[in-house]
Amino acid sequence: MTNQKKTKILILSSANPTRAYSGIKYLFQELRRQKYDVEVWSIVPKSQKKEYEKWGEGAKSFLFNIFGNIPKVRQFFVIIQAFLLALGYKNQCIICHELTFYKLCAYVKKMFPKTIMIHYCTELFDENSPKHFLKYLKYYERNVNIPDLVIECDEMRRIYRKEKYSILKPTVTIYNTIPESEIKKYLKMSKEEHSVPIITYTGAAYGHRQLDLIINAVKKIKNPFILKLFVYGPQHAIDRLDELCLSQLGSSKYVIVQDTPREELFNKVINSDIGIVYYNPSLSIGNKYASPTKFFEYVAMGIPVISSNNDSLVKLIDEFKLGLYVKDQSVDALYYCINLLLNDSTLRNSISKSEKKAFHESLCYEIQTKNAFRQLEYLIERR
Repeated sequence: MTNQKKTKILILSSANPTRAYSGIKYLFQELRRQKYDVEVWSIVPKSQKKEYEKWGEGAKSFLFNIFGNIPKVRQFFVIIQAFLLALGYKNQCIICHELTFYKLCAYVKKMFPKTIMIHYCTELFDENSPKHFLKYLKYYERNVNIPDLVIECDEMRRIYRKEKYSILKPTVTIYNTIPESEIKKYLKMSKEEHSVPIITYTGAAYGHRQLDLIINAVKKIKNPFILKLFVYGPQHAIDRLDELCLSQLGSSKYVIVQDTPREELFNKVINSDIGIVYYNPSLSIGNKYASPTKFFEYVAMGIPVISSNNDSLVKLIDEFKLGLYVKDQSVDALYYCINLLLNDSTLRNSISKSEKKAFHESLCYEIQTKNAFRQLEYLIERR
């Protein structure tokens, strides 16, 4: 790598960025494009090893090494290895994704104050969060102002986090969007003709994602359609989803596709007529301020969005005319939006044009990251 910048950067994440939290993937790629010496270490199952390794030089995983078959033992050694890695980046730059590695990164920052620590946030936790996150949250709440910079994935989340935790350090927003360069080749493709409208959902197969509500809403549609569900999650959850679809829709009206890598997902989703993004805002603070990657993927591909009425998505949809959102959390409210779009091709085409324009001019990763990278470069130059 010629003209490489001096500061080395370590990114620590507990997720596989090629499958989830793709903002980490795009951050890593952009930092390398800007000539930084950067590594990203993630916790990735061995079953996804080949896919992950294709991502490129500098992408490494803890679980490619052998730490035994007992989860707690494996977790202990992962934390030890991560701490040693972080020590190797003392007086350099460490980007900590979420809270799994936050404590050890904070220790390195305390021991070596010249180390630049950046906290990359993609979740909001509260009393409704899974119990294993709450132990991380307690430490975070006491040490919230250790990072030099906080990156949030939504502007409303940034404001909420800053006020909730009294953050004094600089905070910036990088939406969970995607680079325009990532989507260009798919936008050049001609959409395949299909006689039956395609309604698409991409995401987790967990019950709290309101999949039963989505299924009950599409069940009310009288005209022909097919519901395509691109899902990930434990097999028992996917099996339950399959049973629900079969009992409510019949075998001819739905397709379930499991564990599709994002690069393949674009190719499969591009022909959709409607993309559904549903996070019940009353279930958690994270849902209230949700603006997930799938939302921006639909927008980038010009797929009209129907979403729940959480604050962050409503703001984006209203500002850029990106689709429709429900008036409440009822089955009828979602059915109304789906039925309206299915029966109005002029409205769908209008939304699609607005989405592509908004993505190109405002919402793509290249534009969204400018302020964050200015802040990052300022921190590094000041060091």
